[in-house]
Amino acid sequence: MGGNSMFHRTFDNRWKCSHCEYTSPLSANVKRHLLIHTGERPYKCNLCFKGFRQKVNLKTHLLSHNGSRLKIHFCKFCQYSSAYKSHWRRHMLRHTGEKPHKCQLCDRSFSRKDSLHVHMSTHFQ
Repeated sequence: MGGNSMFHRTFDNRWKCSHCEYTSPLSANVKRHLLIHTGERPYKCNLCFKGFRQKVNLKTHLLSHNGSRLKIHFCKFCQYSSAYKSHWRRHMLRHTGEKPHKCQLCDRSFSRKDSLHVHMSTHFQ
């Protein structure tokens, strides 16, 4: 990911994403942020091939394969369970139909924040 068209320096010496208003004093943070817009998930699980944007999330995910995490969050509508409350909350949106992530530029709403981020990039093309 080159530093030319994907992000640039601002007048106050910060790095800015070319797709949205995100800025950071560190170019590495903007490079990682850009994965939201590209949808790229460079860190892959070698057991189930699920992809992650950050290495730390892959490491946490790998714990789910060796059984070291207890599934303590249960769905009351189906058989889904998770060791992670954030995963359970995201799953519950499937049943409720709730779409809490609203685009500020149009009337679209999304159940997942990452879907909103991908959508936002369509406004800045």
